[in-house]
Amino acid sequence: MTRITEAPEAVLLSGQERMPYADDGTQEWKYARPVGFDVILLAGQSNMVGFTGPGTEDALIDWTHDRIFQWSPTGGNGNDATYAQRLLKARDPLLWPGLQNLPEFGTEWGPSAGMEFARKLLPFTPPGRSIVLVPAAVGGTALVGSDWSSPNGTQFNLAVQAATSAIDALPNARLTHILWVQGESDVLNGVAASAYQAALDATLQAFRTQIPNAEDAFILIGQMVPEWIGQNPASLSAQIDAVHRATPRRLANAAFVQGPVASHTLAGNIHYDAKGQRTIGHRFARKALSPALLTGGVALGTPVDVTVLGASVRWTAPDSDASHFAIEFRAVSSTGGWTRIEHSPPQWVEPGGVTSYAFTNLSQDIEVRIASMHHDRISGFAEPVVLRYQSVPDPLVDLDFDNATTVDDRVTTVPSAGANAAPWLPAADHEPTLEDLNGSKVLRTTTTQILQSAASLPAGAFSTLFLVNHDNFSAQGVYFIAGNTPLPYVVWRGQDLGFNVNAGTAGTGNRAVSGRIYPNVWLAIAVTFDPALPSNQLEIYLDGELSVEADAPDWDSVSVQGMLMNSIYPHSFGSGNNARWATYKIWGSALGAQAVAQETIAAASRIGVTLSA
Repeated sequence: MTRITEAPEAVLLSGQERMPYADDGTQEWKYARPVGFDVILLAGQSNMVGFTGPGTEDALIDWTHDRIFQWSPTGGNGNDATYAQRLLKARDPLLWPGLQNLPEFGTEWGPSAGMEFARKLLPFTPPGRSIVLVPAAVGGTALVGSDWSSPNGTQFNLAVQAATSAIDALPNARLTHILWVQGESDVLNGVAASAYQAALDATLQAFRTQIPNAEDAFILIGQMVPEWIGQNPASLSAQIDAVHRATPRRLANAAFVQGPVASHTLAGNIHYDAKGQRTIGHRFARKALSPALLTGGVALGTPVDVTVLGASVRWTAPDSDASHFAIEFRAVSSTGGWTRIEHSPPQWVEPGGVTSYAFTNLSQDIEVRIASMHHDRISGFAEPVVLRYQSVPDPLVDLDFDNATTVDDRVTTVPSAGANAAPWLPAADHEPTLEDLNGSKVLRTTTTQILQSAASLPAGAFSTLFLVNHDNFSAQGVYFIAGNTPLPYVVWRGQDLGFNVNAGTAGTGNRAVSGRIYPNVWLAIAVTFDPALPSNQLEIYLDGELSVEADAPDWDSVSVQGMLMNSIYPHSFGSGNNARWATYKIWGSALGAQAVAQETIAAASRIGVTLSA
């Protein structure tokens, strides 16, 4: 390979600009000739490429720059050697190897996380140096014993060869970053998490050793689409995600980047959309520029503002950032050792942002302290806080979907594991179904499918807890009715396309109305009613946190007979929810805030899902 010392020959690509020449057409560098190049390897499968669909680029957002180049391994779609392994101005879609034209998207591709990463990194790139992207990812490729495995994987060797040729050809070039977004193919292939971890570490380390000037390259692992994790199949995708999350603990100079929610295309939730690609690219840059990563954990700040909220501990991440946190706890007044949990936040946390950890099996008062971690380094611990345990009474109703009976895949009986064991039964021809989620059964309903029980809710205080995931907000969205007319107690969304939870103790008259809720996420809805209080007898909690409280009268139980799920009347169909249900509990007492938080966390933990709070 001939080392480039002068401006390369002009190349005009379809949809791209002449480069790197000046705007006046003269064959000179628009900026001063670079004295060095920072090479960035983009590896993995489709979510590294950017399967965002046609017409998803925005010229104002997805801008190009004369200091951001690409060095294509094969020349892109059709493997056109004219554009292979030459210094070209970078523009989405980058010239990925063997770029496919899937019928799902036609012939156009949109923004990529790699380009967004380069744009965000450019202001921090030293004067005289330019960025070169090596687009090596290919949709549908796998790692273990396959395309990306070291030392024999086809894509692995192509990526090493392309990055090496760029570094050999360009003056003062070095590999600064390896971006990796991959894993879906291995999940679908049924690869064990232990095998995936071994192969991932070997491949990433091999990039550093086999590519010249790459020994100090930072490794940035991007998350698969959060909504897809836990679905295909549930347990394995979560295990591969856990391998990704723990990479900074195993490898030096590495970081994990959580993916954005509600930022995927509609085709199977497996691909990030244009917004998702830009967001994860931005997050890659935030991690790449964090003091914790840049100093190998030397500049690692201590968490601040540690507080207790229900059964959770909440804190502010240090401005230095951290790859994960050490959470240590012990019984209050104990002088013994601390038990440590190393925790990677389930959702993205900006440096200086707030995050939390929920204790799922709390049985006593404990003191908790938090420290920041990066690879094998740890900061000082923040001052301990005390988390109090509250005993929770047994529920009156606790629907057991795992032991529900079905006929022809339709639910015929759902038993109750609560104090009142009366079964809940569907209305004829309106039976719900069951689905598997992380080894548990969840109930699937449409707006017309009902469960009802002959058990009655006694007059006085009560509480409810529902863990539900809405497909959409069609119909009135009734969650629960105690009895029939005159609707003494009801929890519902209130109207078609309603975005709030309503709770009332006198039908639709006196009510509390929660903050906004969203579809396609797991949501814990808890309502408590305590008529002994002088005011604010009615409370609504969302994901374990108090959303609203309101005055409400006691209710008359004379006409209350039975309880009803997902409908306003026993023989009225169409007022329920298109949703999945994982928890459905009712108490004959008013739970306190601590008990609501404990029950909420336990419900989410049981089925292995993450709540937004």
